[in-house]
Amino acid sequence: MKDGTPHLRIYLNQEEEDLIKGHDFIAPQFVLTAGLSKFRYFHEPPNSSGHNGIGEAKIQVDATGHVTGSKVAYEYPAGMGFGAEVAGRITEAVFIPGLRDGKLTTCTFTWALIFETLGPSMPTG
Repeated sequence: MKDGTPHLRIYLNQEEEDLIKGHDFIAPQFVLTAGLSKFRYFHEPPNSSGHNGIGEAKIQVDATGHVTGSKVAYEYPAGMGFGAEVAGRITEAVFIPGLRDGKLTTCTFTWALIFETLGPSMPTG
């Protein structure tokens, strides 16, 4: 209960700020559908030399699901380009928009991708 009414907290892909403020937040969800966006693949970064890694980006998505900006938030191992690969290519993607307190919202959220050495490109899905 919150303020005398039933209140359901959703903890799916919560951002720290939303948890602190008590918002129900569902981050945008990645969609890979032919014809919906230009996005097709993440590629193994040229500097990764066959290593596995993690790329994480802070992504801004508008209330229609279109990416309006992104920047590298984290990568491991550092300097191999995993973060740049995620932050750069994700701008071509389309997302199911985020929801904050039950309403479509423009938002910034953190999104991570684990890279495993599979060859010259990594299909998503």
